[in-house]
Amino acid sequence: MGRRLGSSGLSSFAIALEAWRRGLEVTFTAPELHLYSISDGTTTIDFNFARPDSLTPRADYLRLDRKGETNQILARHAIPSPRSILLETSNTTYEQLRELGLIMGYPLVLKPNQGSMGRGVFSNLNDWNELRDAFHELTVMLKQDTILLERHHGGDDYRLLVIGNRVVGAVKRIPANIVGDGRSTIEELIAIKNNRRTRNPFLGSGLIKVDYEVRKCLTDQGLTIDTIPRKNQQVTLRRVANASAGGDVQDVTETIPDAIKEAAIRAVRVLPNIHIAGVDVLYDGSEETNYVIIEINSRPQIGVNMYPSIGTGRDVPKAILDSFFPSSSRPTGDSFKTIRFDPSAVRNLFAEGLASKLTLPALPKHGFPFRQRYLFDSESGSVQLRPYSGRTIKKLARIGGISGKITSRPDGALELFVAASSESAAQPLVDKVSDFCGQSAQLSAWDGIVTVGFRIT
Repeated sequence: MGRRLGSSGLSSFAIALEAWRRGLEVTFTAPELHLYSISDGTTTIDFNFARPDSLTPRADYLRLDRKGETNQILARHAIPSPRSILLETSNTTYEQLRELGLIMGYPLVLKPNQGSMGRGVFSNLNDWNELRDAFHELTVMLKQDTILLERHHGGDDYRLLVIGNRVVGAVKRIPANIVGDGRSTIEELIAIKNNRRTRNPFLGSGLIKVDYEVRKCLTDQGLTIDTIPRKNQQVTLRRVANASAGGDVQDVTETIPDAIKEAAIRAVRVLPNIHIAGVDVLYDGSEETNYVIIEINSRPQIGVNMYPSIGTGRDVPKAILDSFFPSSSRPTGDSFKTIRFDPSAVRNLFAEGLASKLTLPALPKHGFPFRQRYLFDSESGSVQLRPYSGRTIKKLARIGGISGKITSRPDGALELFVAASSESAAQPLVDKVSDFCGQSAQLSAWDGIVTVGFRIT
């Protein structure tokens, strides 16, 4: 896949891939692939990551970006949300802030009025010293012009994904943490956990970074990054629970109370032209009415529901396409589940100035039923392909409608992976590679991911 898609880019790729597999037309209009359209020939919808932009006017999604305004809308509709005060940092003195803290009552939350991914959110501030330090960090270090002072609410952090009039996924977000092994320092345990996270398509873009918030959280527990926690001791590293800030994610779609789901749906319903939303809820589990909605995101990262740390991932792309293009459907046959387009190839065309708009070629309806791996061993020396050989092979692949790749292995052997409509369609290419290598190949089934196109690496 080349360069990592990122947590937001994963949303674009997953939705576009689902649409492409369904036979819908997918057109990209930006090099980072975040802007794209999906069409069935009658209806066309423009997307910005996971947000259907052509259905959501700018004024409507900007309303959600301004968290203070979102709180006011929810309050007007009697939907539980935090009491909050919007502060212009240039007009707010430390003395005024201190007075507001006393009026609001501790504990408090201080965060940017506009922002995402939990950046700059300071929660559970218990006294003036903590409030002052958070204000300094937001104004001096992060240079925020407007910030939101909120009453802190207890409870666990949940993200509910609302599409249309239903919740298609819900996760509990757990603040970044590590578990001691009795030998490693906190810094070493963070590195170990980050290494694990890189293997998750979504969490790999939200590694734990040792910054002001982490160091402050450790100090509050009497720890430093050099501390060696005892075996099985859990150490919290942040107060915010966002996966993008290193938090863990547990799927709770089947267990979260219906009352919380209904509240999330109602919150989205009172917001004009919002068709997809990530609704953030604090809920302490004691009573179904003891919750507050703290934020609503019009461009949610759907990977948080697709690839949780714990529990079952949810098929969000299917839910999105079913909602917007109900007459479309996935092709039958398991082979289509392992076919994809190459986002790096699309990005490269934009980067090289060869495209300003790109429509993906239609997925072959046969689904590449013939898939084979050919190994040309290196017993008689390293197997090499000359430049003109590569051009010939790519031409044969194009003529035969073949996808796959040729890979040179460290031991000098050559691997050929072929996906085609039939064995007869693949044979001319296989024969030519055999001729170039001067030997026949060892055959085995290829059950990996098929990326449409042919590459020589």
